[in-house]
Amino acid sequence: MPFIIRPPRMRTAIAACAAALMVGAVPAQASKFQEITSASKCTEPTLYQPFLSFGDSNYYALPAGESYDNFTGKGWVLSGGARFIPTTLQDGATGYVLDMPANSTATSPNFCLNPSYPKARAMIADVYGPPNLSFYVTYESSGKTPSSNAPAPSGNVWVLSPTFALYPSSTAGWQLGKFTFVSGSNASEVRVYNFYVDPYSR
Repeated sequence: MPFIIRPPRMRTAIAACAAALMVGAVPAQASKFQEITSASKCTEPTLYQPFLSFGDSNYYALPAGESYDNFTGKGWVLSGGARFIPTTLQDGATGYVLDMPANSTATSPNFCLNPSYPKARAMIADVYGPPNLSFYVTYESSGKTPSSNAPAPSGNVWVLSPTFALYPSSTAGWQLGKFTFVSGSNASEVRVYNFYVDPYSR
């Protein structure tokens, strides 16, 4: 699937912290990751339209540790059994996804956000059990945001998630934030890939 870059006039006030990795890269083989530690180093990302086949023509940016159809996990911190595994994706391709069993957590490296970053989306599948996955952002300056549910239908079928609210401060410029997925305590397993941030305020 080709990536489409938004025209320059529509790419104002946006930034991201790392370039995407090549599709097919194995997490264990990823090169050393250097996390951004200052909002002053935020740079404008390349933007994509990954969800066109779902009727979503919005432009999105990739957080570190991902490329299209491949969640390599570069820079992410996992706990409670969360892991990156290869599997068949919604479009029939094979790629790595984030696998979240019960009581697991996955947290991204810093990502540059500002008031023009209102939301995010991802591909999600419920492998078994009642889906119980939540999502939130922790900002370096203001702390944890309210959590959003990440619902997925049962039956291990890939679906495009609803949007996750990012709650960037409306009074600040660049803000460093970390994204976190948390699986609930019920016996379940949820998988995620193609997690994108929408940087265009509508």
